[in-house]
Amino acid sequence: MGLGFEYDGEEGEENFNGNDRVREDGDDRFVCEEVEQNGRSLKKKKKKREASMGLGKKAWGFLGNQLSKLKEMEARFEQREAERERDRQRSESFRMECEQEREWKWEEWVNKKEEKEKTREKLKKQRILEWEALEKESEERERRRKEEELIHEREWEERMDRRRSEWKKRIDEMLGHHRAEMGQMQTRMLHEQQNLTSQLLGIVSQWTAHPAGLSDHTSASNHYLSQMMQNLHHVNSLVHEDARVEGENQDDQFIVDG
Repeated sequence: MGLGFEYDGEEGEENFNGNDRVREDGDDRFVCEEVEQNGRSLKKKKKKREASMGLGKKAWGFLGNQLSKLKEMEARFEQREAERERDRQRSESFRMECEQEREWKWEEWVNKKEEKEKTREKLKKQRILEWEALEKESEERERRRKEEELIHEREWEERMDRRRSEWKKRIDEMLGHHRAEMGQMQTRMLHEQQNLTSQLLGIVSQWTAHPAGLSDHTSASNHYLSQMMQNLHHVNSLVHEDARVEGENQDDQFIVDG
């Protein structure tokens, strides 16, 4: 067959039944041509059997070798396929883990965002409530301040009214007392005027009754006249002062500090 390798094997079974068929080990059979010639020797038949058996054994050895190589290649191929499958499964598992981790991170981010939004809304509402409370407190303070100012103003006005009433009462009392004193002074002045008039009439009557004694009583008359003039001047000054005081009292204005 020209396979190019040698195979040393044992000879097959010899033919003991008188024909030229040879049985090999296993299921394969090699049949030699029947030689019908009676004159050939057994040696020639033996050589033909040996040659055919050697070729068969070499072919079976080659096939066995190739089969073992194919089995090894198949085993290596299956091993590589198994490794590829494991790599694919690891890659798929890693991809699934990454996808799941990404989904978890996304859900966590969304939850954190929602939580932050809720917290922000809560803080916003809290600030609004605090601001409203501050506004109400400020309005309440302003209202109390205005009420206190009104109360202070009323109290101040009441104090001013009381002080005005007291001052008015004092002024009225002073004016009443002053009027009473002025009435007494006027009465006294009228009495003095009457006395002076009586004295003046007495002097005049003495002059007219005793003209010769005019020179004797000149000094006395001068003394009486000078005294009478001083009394009249004093009365006139009191009258003018009384009129001036009454005019000033009518124009007085009273300013009282609260």
